[in-house]
Formats: sequence, C-alpha cells, structure tokens
Amino acid sequence: VSYNQPKFNAFTYWNANATTFATSGTVGTTPYGLFVSTNNTVYVANRANSRIQIWLEGRTIPTSNITNGLAYPYSIFVTVTGDIYVDNGYSNDRVDKWTFNRTTSSSAMYVKAACYGLFVDIRSNVYCSMYNIHQVVTKSLNSDSSMWIVAAGTDCSGSTSNTLNNPRGIFVDAELNLYVADCGNDRIQQFPSGQVTGITVAGSTATGTITLNCPSGVVLDGDGYFFIVDSYNHRIVGSGPNGFRCIVGCSAVAGSTSSQLSSPSDLKFDSYGNIFVTDQNNNRIQKFILITTTTYPAPTTVQTTAVPTTSAIQTTKVLTTNAIRTTVASTINAIESTVVPTTSAIDSTAAPITSVIDSTVNPTTIPIDSTAGPTTSAIETAVVQTISAVETTAAPTTSAVETTADPTTSAVETTAAPTTTNFQIGLHHQIFSD
Repeated sequence: VSYNQPKFNAFTYWNANATTFATSGTVGTTPYGLFVSTNNTVYVANRANSRIQIWLEGRTIPTSNITNGLAYPYSIFVTVTGDIYVDNGYSNDRVDKWTFNRTTSSSAMYVKAACYGLFVDIRSNVYCSMYNIHQVVTKSLNSDSSMWIVAAGTDCSGSTSNTLNNPRGIFVDAELNLYVADCGNDRIQQFPSGQVTGITVAGSTATGTITLNCPSGVVLDGDGYFFIVDSYNHRIVGSGPNGFRCIVGCSAVAGSTSSQLSSPSDLKFDSYGNIFVTDQNNNRIQKFILITTTTYPAPTTVQTTAVPTTSAIQTTKVLTTNAIRTTVASTINAIESTVVPTTSAIDSTAAPITSVIDSTVNPTTIPIDSTAGPTTSAIETAVVQTISAVETTAAPTTSAVETTADPTTSAVETTAAPTTTNFQIGLHHQIFSD
C-alpha cells in the first residue's frame, strides 16, 4: 500500500505537545485533507488557495504545488505508483488524476459534490465521501467508464444502518471493508465488502467504545486498531488491546497551544509512527512525535510490611509510580501451624511434658513485573503481573511424657494434630481507561 500503517504496543504514546509542520502562511485558512506516503512525502489540500502542496521528507517548505483547474479541494490520495487523486468536486463535480511526473490531469470519476474523503483500495477502486449528499460512491480505476456505484448511504441523511449523515473521512482495509466517519451521527460505520448495511464500530450506539462528536477522519494501524479524529471534541482518540483512549488534545477543549487542537479534520501516520493532523480552525498542520523509548518510569516507592503472629504470617507489597496509576496488591495470608497435644486424665506424678516445635518458614518471594507506559492526561492504566511463591517447612512436633506411679505405670502418648497451611493470594487487577 502507499500509506503508512505502523504497529504499536498497548503502551505506545505520543508527545502531547506538537510541533507545527506548516502554519497558515503556508497552508492558508482551514486546511482540510492531507496524505503522507510511505517515503514520508507530505501532501496537503490547501482549500483556501485551491492547490495541493507537497513536501519531500525533511523539507520545511513545499517543494511543489498542484494548482491547474482546482477549486477548493478537500481531500487527496496518492497511490503506490505515485499517481495523485484530488477532490475537485466543489464546483467542478469530478475527481482529478495527476499521473506521476506529468503536468496535466485527467478526470478519474465524476461526482455530485465535494469529496470530504478520498481513498484508493488495493483493487484499484477509488472512493469518494460526499458530505452534502450523505453518500460514499466508488468506481474501478481499471474501467474506462467514469461512472460510479453506491458503496454506502442512500443520498438522504439518516441514522439507520444503511444511511449516513454528513460522512467525512473514509478508509478501506485489505479485506475491502469500508470505514466511514459518519460525522452527523457521531459514529464510525463499517460496511463489509460489497454490503450497503453498516455496523457501528465506534461512537453512538456502539457499547463499550467511546463517545464521539462529529468524527471527521479514521485510519487503521497495522493491527487493525482505529485512530479517529474526534473533530468537535478537538482531540485524536485511538483503540488498542485495552480499549479506546485519548491520544492528543485530551482536554477536549478547543485551543491554539501546542497541546490543543481546534476542530481537527484529518490525520495520517508517517513511516516512523508520528501523527500528522490538519488543525483546521487553527490554520495549521500539527505533528505529534511518537515516543520511542522502551523504558518506563521507575517506581518511586516500594513499601513492604511483614506482620508475624502466633497463627499467621501476612506480607503486603504496594507498588506506586509517578506517571501511571498502578496498584499491585499481593497478599499471602493465613499460614498457620498448629500443634494440639492430646491430654490424658491420669492422676500421677509425671515428668513435665516436653514439646519441641521446629517451624521454619522460608522468606516470601514476590517478584513483581509491572510494565506500563506513561499515559496521557485522561488515561490511567494499571497492569499487574505477580508471581508469588511460598514454601513452608515445619519440623515434626514431638512430645514425650514419662509417668511413674505406684503401683500402676501408665504411658501417655501425645498426638500432634497435622499442620494445616492455608495459602491465599489476593491479586487485584484494575484497568482505568477513558
């Protein structure tokens, strides 16, 4: 594929403070779509100035522009061959194709409105998400016809499984499943390949996911997890093995600082896993850097309390850290060794009962392996992996009683009740997520 789908672990995080890749002086007002290729070339749809701007990797200013015949482009997609597909539907009702190393374009598909999202799948089908028509349409690029067919939506707004309401960003996976950021319905819809009935996979009515407010972009990483532009909540959210979490902009308040966004519209990964975002109302492109360290903050305190009693040994370990809310509670409780001598009612003169108890308890060993990445401001994560081992060895209890009486001699045997060991481990595992 021509786009980047990095793989991340459950604790991957990004610097919450972005660097500004391009300001309004370069990308104009309210930039919308962008694309980042596998060789890290960045393409931005400069809507205000009706052009596509291109940055080669490492460049801070655009190295080239596409301007001919464009009117307020919203979206862009680049194929593995370097062909560039540009939305030109706002007033020209078409999608343009700019062939690699050519200076002229051709019409790839005719449409009825601007394409807020463009995508080309692995079978060379191009998709256009028409915000005002409430529909996603598609066409094979291998066909000479410029006509399209409906992929999702009925061209009337609605909230049912087969309708859309102001769809924006789109994504198509390797199995040709279509994902739509259904802005007006606050949800992400999945349309299985060839189907026009959708399944809500995030947002409204999708229990156990996350609350969205006009999602405007969606991409899948290399493991199929979602990364979503939650536009009216001014943040980027993502899913993973532990569910959904906020990635950046987690105050959910519009702002212009390096940690804030204002109605973002699109996101893409580069090959390093960094996130590029069109920060629409701040008139800029923001870049959030992936934190690549493999180490996590060390524990600041470890408290150990051992409380021996006549009947129990209790050990409690508590691990806390600065950056994450991690609790490890491991208790080894009620290790009891009881010896009960048998009494005998004999009226005699006897040597004192001698009882020897040799009870050796090896130290409790509790290795704690807690690995957790730092969290963003809205995420608290606890991961616990506890291995507990207790060995208890008690020497046999021996009791001897010698009794001498005249005229009768009696031997009294004292029986030690078997040692009883109760082994209980309490393991608490809590996961806090947004």
